[in-house]
Amino acid sequence: MDNLIQHIKNPQQIASEDVTKLDRLLQEFPYYQTAQLLITKGLLNTDSIRYNRQLKKAAAYALDRK
Repeated sequence: MDNLIQHIKNPQQIASEDVTKLDRLLQEFPYYQTAQLLITKGLLNTDSIRYNRQLKKAAAYALDRK
């Protein structure tokens, strides 16, 4: 993932093509908490129907849910 730090700094700019890249990253590293959160934000940004399911998944992977 070439722009991972950029996505962390500006999560509101995650677009649908970034969601696709994050999907591939999570296939390889499913427990990567930061990627779980970034893909959740990307799905929210793109008004995806996958958002609610991913939000629950990201919450389950989060170490601290505060």
